[in-house]
Amino acid sequence: STLACGFGGPPGFGTREPVDPAIGEGLTRPNGDALVPWASGGTGALGASYPIDFGDGHPQTCQLTIGPCYAASVVRRDISEGVTGLPTRMGFKVVRASDGSPVPGAVLDVWHAAHSGKYSGDDTQRMCTGGDAVAEAARWFRGQQTTDQDGVVVFDTCFPGWYSSRATHIHYQVLLGEKSWVITQLGFDEALVANLFANHPDYEYRGQPDTSNASDNILNGADERLFHWKQADDGALVIWKVVALRDTLADPTC
Repeated sequence: STLACGFGGPPGFGTREPVDPAIGEGLTRPNGDALVPWASGGTGALGASYPIDFGDGHPQTCQLTIGPCYAASVVRRDISEGVTGLPTRMGFKVVRASDGSPVPGAVLDVWHAAHSGKYSGDDTQRMCTGGDAVAEAARWFRGQQTTDQDGVVVFDTCFPGWYSSRATHIHYQVLLGEKSWVITQLGFDEALVANLFANHPDYEYRGQPDTSNASDNILNGADERLFHWKQADDGALVIWKVVALRDTLADPTC
């Protein structure tokens, strides 16, 4: 259902299972180190370099719904348009599913909500912007970049907000030769999400998301549908994913 990715959703739609804020307590970095305070200030607070090791686990292969909130994109690395939030470096590596070889020249097209839970653009469905004139006039958190010879592309963004009936997530598609090879979306570690919405000044006003990964009717709690993450020493968030493309468009996506 396209409504599964809309802003808010109609009353009674989806599974609104509250996420316990306590699951974010005592969160440590994935390597076991203690967290430092989360950075603020949007993408302007990002440092020059955050190394990403794409070698670990759960590449994404499956196609999921595009949802109703897609709109025209912009070619750029920084997709924030100055909107505040947790500064986030987001990396993708595109490989062939058959042999793991990198895919250069692929276009990664990404879009997600601001910390408010609203999408941007006057060419998306009104439910996605909530009818907000500022959101409709903007193009925030939408962008495209082309993979390099290693199949890698990087975006500067901010952690997304949540909206009712959906777990926190980011949409993307991979284009080759102007054809879409996969349209899908990724969620986040629930302890990370709970910690941010309990403690980060740009997010805590929203309260905890009302839908968990497991009860989200699109993510369904699958590990391949989650970003890997780490906290940088300066408090920024670094997220990444390996995307495994089928060999031909005739092949199933998973």
